[in-house]
Amino acid sequence: MLLLKLFVFILILGMSVVAGCGQALSGNNGTIQSPNYPNSYPNRARCVWTITTDPGTQVTLTFSAFDLERAYNCRYDSLFIYDGNSRGASRLGRLCGQTLPYPITASGNVMYIEFSTDGSVTRPGFLAQWSTHTVCGQDLTGNQGTLQSPNYPASYPSGTQCMWTITSEPGTQISLTFSGFDLQNTSGCQESLVIRDGNSQSAELLARMCGPDNFVSIMTSGNTMFVQFVSHGNTNGTGFQAHWSASQGGCGQALTGNEGTVQSPNFPYNYPNNARCVWNITADPGSQITLTFSDFHLHTSHDCSYDYLVIRDGGTETSNLFSKICGMVNPFSLQATGNTMFIEFHSNWRTTRSGFHARWSTQVCGQALTGNEGTLQSPNYPNNYTNNAQCVWTITTDPGTQVVLSVSAFDLQDSSFCPNRDSLVIRDGSNHTANVLSTLCGSGISAPIMASGNFMFLHFTTDDSITASGFQAQWTTNQGCGQALTGNNGTLQSPNYPYSYPNNARCVWTITTDPDTKVVLSFSYFNLQYSSECRDDYLVVRDGSTATSALLSKTCGFRLLAPLTASGNVLHIEFYSNTRTSNLGFQAEWSAQEDCGAALTGNTGTLQSPNYPNNYPSSAYCIWTITSDPGTQVQLRFSTFDLQHSSSCQSDALVIQDSNSSEANTIGPLCGSDYRHFIFGSQNKLYIYFLSDATISGAGFQAEWSTRQGCGEALTGNNGTLISPNYPYNYPNNVRCMWTITADPDSKVLLTFSYFSLEYDYGCDNDYLLIHDGSNQYSSRLARLCSSSIRQPIRATGNVMFIEFQTNSRTSYGGFQAQWYSQEECGGALSGNTGTLQSPNYPNNYSSFVY
Repeated sequence: MLLLKLFVFILILGMSVVAGCGQALSGNNGTIQSPNYPNSYPNRARCVWTITTDPGTQVTLTFSAFDLERAYNCRYDSLFIYDGNSRGASRLGRLCGQTLPYPITASGNVMYIEFSTDGSVTRPGFLAQWSTHTVCGQDLTGNQGTLQSPNYPASYPSGTQCMWTITSEPGTQISLTFSGFDLQNTSGCQESLVIRDGNSQSAELLARMCGPDNFVSIMTSGNTMFVQFVSHGNTNGTGFQAHWSASQGGCGQALTGNEGTVQSPNFPYNYPNNARCVWNITADPGSQITLTFSDFHLHTSHDCSYDYLVIRDGGTETSNLFSKICGMVNPFSLQATGNTMFIEFHSNWRTTRSGFHARWSTQVCGQALTGNEGTLQSPNYPNNYTNNAQCVWTITTDPGTQVVLSVSAFDLQDSSFCPNRDSLVIRDGSNHTANVLSTLCGSGISAPIMASGNFMFLHFTTDDSITASGFQAQWTTNQGCGQALTGNNGTLQSPNYPYSYPNNARCVWTITTDPDTKVVLSFSYFNLQYSSECRDDYLVVRDGSTATSALLSKTCGFRLLAPLTASGNVLHIEFYSNTRTSNLGFQAEWSAQEDCGAALTGNTGTLQSPNYPNNYPSSAYCIWTITSDPGTQVQLRFSTFDLQHSSSCQSDALVIQDSNSSEANTIGPLCGSDYRHFIFGSQNKLYIYFLSDATISGAGFQAEWSTRQGCGEALTGNNGTLISPNYPYNYPNNVRCMWTITADPDSKVLLTFSYFSLEYDYGCDNDYLLIHDGSNQYSSRLARLCSSSIRQPIRATGNVMFIEFQTNSRTSYGGFQAQWYSQEECGGALSGNTGTLQSPNYPNNYSSFVY
C-alpha cells in the first residue's frame, strides 16, 4: 500500500512539472527551450510562453536547434507560434520534424508560443533565441512608387527587420522591378527579401531573394503585395532599391527587333495566379521569327485548361494557332511564316510553377511559292548551309491539282541523328500542323513526294554543329483524285479503272453515312503492285475522318479483301502509287449498317449482345451507356457470357469503364465463357463496349444492372471469402464498403489475405482497409492497411469482426482477396508459481490458423 501511494505521488508530481512549463517573458532578448532540453521532452506536455518586448519593436524568434516528432499536419507533437498575446492572434507558424525553421518575426512587440506533445514518441526538442528589431517599412498606397533598404545605397545595418504592405487600386496587379540588389549571400538565404502575394506574412510566397545581382521582376495576382526584409549578419551589402507599378492589363508588352527574350512573370520564381500576359513580337520586314525555349515549367492539366501558353503565327489573337502548351517539357522551337508572332500566357487560381524563359531570333530563308512548277534550295546551295537555320517554304498550285516534289540533290548531316539535328520535314498542307509526308536527313535522293491537294509545307532545320551542301528540289503538279462521298451506299474506284492507274497518284476519299450507322466497305476487285510491307503502291483505310484516325487496313498485291467495318459513320481512304509499275487498281462498294448499343437509364434493367440468344454478327461495334439515379452506384452481373476466346481477347471482346475519359477505371477486355462476377461502378454511370471481328462468333451475353448505395454485406459462418469490388480488376474510385463477419459463439474470427494491393501513402489516408475488433466502426481498431504487400493474419478477440474499405477519387489498384475462419478459444491468463500449458488438441495435432 505504501508503494502504491508513493507511485501515485510521483505520477502527480511529474504531471505538475509538465503542466507548469512555459512562462511570461519580457525584455528585448532571451532564450526558450523545450522541457528537459537537450534531453527528450516528456509525453503529454503543454507549455505556453508569452514574449513581450519594448514598444515600437518587433519580436524575432531564431532557432538554433529543432527536433520534434514528424507527422502530417504536425498532429502529434507541435510548436505553434502566434502574432500576438493569445491563440486568437494570427498564426505565424505550425512546426514539427527535424528541419531548422527560418526566423519568425511578429508584426509587433508580442509573440505567443505553445508547445504540445502526445502520448507516444518523444525527441530532444528545440532551443530558440528571441531578439528585437526597430520597426522599419510602412504601408504604401497608390499605383506607383519606390521602396529601398535602410541607408541605401550605403550598407544596411545589422539586425534590420522591415515590412512594407503595398496596396494599389482594386482590379489591378502590382509589378515590383529592382534597379539595385546586393544582400549578403548567407546559407539558406536567411538574410533575405521575402515577397508575398497578399497583405500579410501568411500570404502565398512569390520569392525569397538573397545574394548579389538579383534583378528579377515580381508580379502579384491582385492589388496587394507584402515585402519583408531581414538582416542578421555582421557583413552587409548595399541593400536594394525597387520600383512598384500597378496596371489592369497584367503583364506582357509589344516587342520589336530581331532578337530578344520573353519570360513569365517572376521567373525564375513561381508566376502569380490569375495572370494574363500578352507579347506581340515584330521583327524586320522579310524575316521570320523563331522562338526557342530554355526553361518551361507550367502546371500540367488535361487539354492545358489551367495554366497555358498560346503561340500564334502572326500579330493578333486571331492569327493561326501554332501551339497551346503546358506541362514540364521544353517545347520544340517554333518558326513563324513571317515577321510577327503573338504570345499569350494564362494562369488560373490554383497551382503555380517557375514558368518559362524563351529567346526569339530571326533569319531570312524560305518563302511563299506559287505556280504549277518551280525550284527551291537550301541557303547557300551548292555551298554548305548555315548553322541554326529555320527555313519555311509554302507551295501553292492551281486548285484541283496535287503538288509533286522531286528532290534532285540531297546532302545533310548524318541521318543517324534524324530528325534531332539537321532535317527537312515535308507536310501535306499549308502550315506546320498539317500531316507529315516525309522527314528527310542524311544523303541520297528520295522518291517523288505527292501532296493530297494543291498545298505543300516544307520546314528545314539545322543545329549548331556539322553542315553540308544541302538540297535542291523541283515541284510540279498532277491532276487530283478522290472526293468526299455521302449517302448509305455507293461505289469508288482507283483512277482510270478498269484501266491501269497513273504513277505518282495520291487519292483521298472520305465516306460519310447516316448518323447511328456504321460504314461497311466491300471490294469486288483489288490488284495493286505488290511490295514488301506495301511500300510502293497501296491502299490505306482508316476508322474516322482524317489521316490520323485508327488504321483498319494497309493493303497491296492481287487479292480478294474481306469487308472492313468502321466503328462509326465515317471512313477515310487513301490510295498511293509510285513512279514505276502500275496495275488495274480496285473497285469497292460501301454500305451503311445499323448501329447497336443504346443510352440506358434507370436503376434496373437488362442489356444483351446483338441477335441474342442467337450468335452475334461479325464486325460488330456496340456502345451502351447506363445512367442511374444520382448518388447511386451501378452494378452489373452477367447471366450469360459466351464470346470467342482469343489471346488477350484480340478478336471479340467486351470492355467496361466507369467514365468515357482517358483516366477511366477499365474492366477487361473480357472474352471466353462463363464470366459471372459482379462489376461495380464508382458512380451512377457505366460505359460498355462490345467488339467482334470478321471470323468466329459466339452466343453473346446477357446482363442485368441494378444499383446500390455502396458495397459490403453481413457475413456469417465459420469460414468464407471477401474481395474488393471488381476484384481481380482494379477497384473503383469513391467507394465505401462495410462487411460484418459473425462466427460461432465462443470462437474468434481470424482474417488472412491471399492478395493485397492498395494505393500507398504515408498514414494510409487515400485508399485503405480498416479492421475493427467488434460489430461496428466504433469498435477497437485492429489495423489500418494500405500498400501492396501480403498482410499477416489478423485475429479478433471475439466472434465478430467489422471491416471497412474506403477509396478516394484518384489512383486505383488491384484490391484484395481475404479469407476468414472461426477459431476455438485457446490461450488464457495463468497465475500461480507452477503449472503446465499445451497446444490445442495436444497430444493430437493442432488445427490450422491457430493464434
